Amino acid sequence: MILPAVLLMALGAWVALAPLAGPYVHFGFDTSAKWRFSQDHVTLSLIPGIAIFAGGLVMTRRSRAAGWLGGLVAVAGGAWLVIGPSLHPTWSSSGFAPLPGSDLRTALRWIACFYGAGALAVYLGAQAQGLLERRPAVASDIPAARPAMGTADDGTPGRDVHGGRVPVS
Repeated sequence: MILPAVLLMALGAWVALAPLAGPYVHFGFDTSAKWRFSQDHVTLSLIPGIAIFAGGLVMTRRSRAAGWLGGLVAVAGGAWLVIGPSLHPTWSSSGFAPLPGSDLRTALRWIACFYGAGALAVYLGAQAQGLLERRPAVASDIPAARPAMGTADDGTPGRDVHGGRVPVS
């Protein structure tokens, strides 16, 4: 369960920081300016990156409920990475396109910054939720049970811990 959480945290950091640090290695998406966020970067990269990172961080908790919620947040961040660029023209009049380059470089920018990263976040978040279904519930997830009457601790022979009869051999 820790591995998907750590991978989600690394992926979330990549998604959030790629628009800022990408220009250092000539892999900026829509600008070659370093450490400069636009409103498009905030809505399409920073917010989903933070959601994916936070989802991975919450998944490191021992609670199944917290892990499930973290997986859901990571899946939502990944889904936004996949659909956000397609929906961008509905709320913005400015264009959002990668820097000019070869067809391969343009495809790699789309995959690394949005579609591939989003699909990977959805996969890892869903995988973690599936692993949570296999994890036994920890004591903090189970409400405390009332002690049973007539337990073996009260000195009554032939009774199990829940008060039922046990055959004596």
